[in-house]
Amino acid sequence: MNKKTVIILILLAAIFAAAIYTLLIKEPLIEKVIITEKKSLSEAEMQSLPSDKTNDFVLSSGSAIYAIFIVKDLKTGNTINIKWFKIKDSKEELIQDDSVSTKKEGSGQIAAGLIMKDDTYEPGNYRMEYDLNGGTPISVNFTVK
Repeated sequence: MNKKTVIILILLAAIFAAAIYTLLIKEPLIEKVIITEKKSLSEAEMQSLPSDKTNDFVLSSGSAIYAIFIVKDLKTGNTINIKWFKIKDSKEELIQDDSVSTKKEGSGQIAAGLIMKDDTYEPGNYRMEYDLNGGTPISVNFTVK
């Protein structure tokens, strides 16, 4: 083999290795967010819920309220930032601000709860906004009756 052929083979091998490395790297992500009265969900409960995100969550004012994040491939130190808003007269009031940082790598469920005031939530419309590692915020609306 001449020198030119060897250089081309080395470049092709480097491109191939870079492509394989890129395919094997798994980016952390939040697959689904569910606003619920439960602190965790079984596999059957998760499968029966609508896919991806929805704004059809209606909850009771006397029950606990949780945001359950279905996460995949999180790394140690990934952070989910969560803001809870109460919507009154088309104005939003920030009522709680949370941050959850992972201590281990993996996939599964992460739950964050909205704190009750006087053992109840004020009926009305709410919005929960979240982001992963400071990325673009995503919102989920829900209603308390």
